Amino acid sequence: MPVSLFTLREHLAGMPDVRVVAPAQRDEDLGQFTSDSDPALDAEMVEDKPFSAIPVPTTGASEFTHFLDGAQRSWLVGFAGMAPMYLAHTSAGLLERLERNVMPPIPQFYSGDLELVVPESANIAAPPDMALVSVGIGLTDTELTMRQRMANAISARREARETQVARIFRDGWLLIDGGIGKVLEQTPHGVQMVGVVKSHQRQYFASQARIRVILDLKPGERTPLFLRERNQLQGKEAYSFYLRLFDSDGKSPLYGLIRIELPADSHMMEQVDEICGWLLAERDPLSLPDARFDRMLYPIRLVEKHLKARQPSDSAIRAILGI
Repeated sequence: MPVSLFTLREHLAGMPDVRVVAPAQRDEDLGQFTSDSDPALDAEMVEDKPFSAIPVPTTGASEFTHFLDGAQRSWLVGFAGMAPMYLAHTSAGLLERLERNVMPPIPQFYSGDLELVVPESANIAAPPDMALVSVGIGLTDTELTMRQRMANAISARREARETQVARIFRDGWLLIDGGIGKVLEQTPHGVQMVGVVKSHQRQYFASQARIRVILDLKPGERTPLFLRERNQLQGKEAYSFYLRLFDSDGKSPLYGLIRIELPADSHMMEQVDEICGWLLAERDPLSLPDARFDRMLYPIRLVEKHLKARQPSDSAIRAILGI
């Protein structure tokens, strides 16, 4: 990223309603601010099997060749009135595995930049050498809801970069950290990809009996496939199922539990158990010391580490601010 001759404080000087502050909060402190009400009905099943635990093979080998993840970090750097302003670095990288090594991404498989995220009503011009992201703020928004809108906008920028990178992929098997609906909307039919969803912010079943099956899964067991329907937030519909990676005995019922997304076609359904075997093979080595090691597969952790290494430091942010 080019270093500007002007600091952000100098760029915003002369705007009486705008103040620049030293960063003291990061995006992981804000959370994602996404929520969903409990479903009224169970998701539609697409695999003709009883809703019960299905043991899957453990071959010890994986056919995944490429891995995609995104990263974001933000700094609260000012206010326009009561509305917060952020510097946000969002990025996405697609890394290839050759033999046992995950390689750094080639240029077209990386997207990342630092951007200034501001309320639309502030009418702030883009700083030199930096993109501006304007976020609509309502007259009735509170401080909390304004922060929610900003956090959602930053997450959307990261997701857009992930889609931008993933849409170029063609050959091999791609493992994506997260859902695949937005990527499927922009890639040709037949591209081989699998999504691993580590968080469980959305619930797809109302039946307590089916919820119990999901929570009682043992390591190496999955549920039958169901349809994750198309929607604006998640994109194109996909086949989905739950898989347990590690024993949750004595731990949270979500420990080691991931939700998988596959393109919604019969070919992928025929390979679901084989794909589960690949996912189970990716458990070794563990993604320690990451606190999410029970759900984060090691190659995905390597992508995340690469992306974080390319984020600006706190001292670089202070230099940009002129503080």
